[in-house]
Amino acid sequence: MKVFLAIDGMDESDNDRRDNIPNFVSNLSTPSSRCIIKILIASRPENHIRPWMTRASRIVLEKVNAEDIKAVVKSGINEIERLTTPVECSVAAATQSYGEQNIFSEAEEYILENSAGVFLWVTLILRELKQCVIDGAYSLNDIADCVRCLPKDLGGPDGFYRAMITRMIDRHGINGRNQARGRRIFAWVTFSARPLLLSELDDALATPVDLKEDDISHFDLSRTRHFDFGRGLASFCGGLVEVSFLIFPLQTNQ
Repeated sequence: MKVFLAIDGMDESDNDRRDNIPNFVSNLSTPSSRCIIKILIASRPENHIRPWMTRASRIVLEKVNAEDIKAVVKSGINEIERLTTPVECSVAAATQSYGEQNIFSEAEEYILENSAGVFLWVTLILRELKQCVIDGAYSLNDIADCVRCLPKDLGGPDGFYRAMITRMIDRHGINGRNQARGRRIFAWVTFSARPLLLSELDDALATPVDLKEDDISHFDLSRTRHFDFGRGLASFCGGLVEVSFLIFPLQTNQ
């Protein structure tokens, strides 16, 4: 009998119980057992995980996908630089453009040095940097601070996910309605039996939670559906929910 186990994101697990994972998997099989167990653990090499990882065969992710990470970062930085290109050229604009090129080169180097082979972290950093430029009225120091002040870890109390949630709560602190929408979106996306279509999620949110059975026949869903719902997801959920576009093949007559 063969058993394959995949444990993803061990570095994002609860710090107090994380040591239980390697201890548990190490004792799953014994020399007298007829069961062959193969285990794949994916984790960032944090200090308290690194000693245990050296006891097993390992693949250093940043060495394997270094070129792919470099290509993603280069493409993202180039896209952001294009957003900063002034419409009218002048001596002042040219000087600013040169300074921006330097600061973006520094940002690119910083992202590559700290990516640790994690595409998601790179994507989030580039998204934050792009938003800084889109918002406008930024300085070279703002761009540098935007990159260097962001968390280097995804999980944990000081990680990227926590920062995104905190920012979302701060943004909708006064608007309890948007907070409630965000919670409902997380619930539907997390616990749905299959990936939801955007229209299905919109209808779910447009239906009041307290809608009574006697009122269903009089309820008009068209008045509660949201306009520009896809763009609103980013605001309600702080970038933790994304919309993937499906491409269907063209049907031709035989």
